[in-house]
Amino acid sequence: MDFEADQGGLPDDVLELFALAVADVSPTGLVPALTAETEVADLGLDSVQVLELVCCLEERLGARIAPAELVGAATVQEILDVLPTVRRKAVTA
Repeated sequence: MDFEADQGGLPDDVLELFALAVADVSPTGLVPALTAETEVADLGLDSVQVLELVCCLEERLGARIAPAELVGAATVQEILDVLPTVRRKAVTA
């Protein structure tokens, strides 16, 4: 699925993109109902799957995301808040 980027360099429906990435790494392929307030712990992913999620987001966004930038992110929104910065870094690097 292709996503069109908005002015900030992120897809218009970034939550959908995130849900697709979670489905890609989830052992069941299922995604809980996601909102920006969804706790990362509620995604049911182990630490290896979270790293796979980062790789999947990198691929979908065409950007490099250092896992350290996501340390401490407790909610989906906190992860999404990092992405515009990461995207700009990838474009300007």
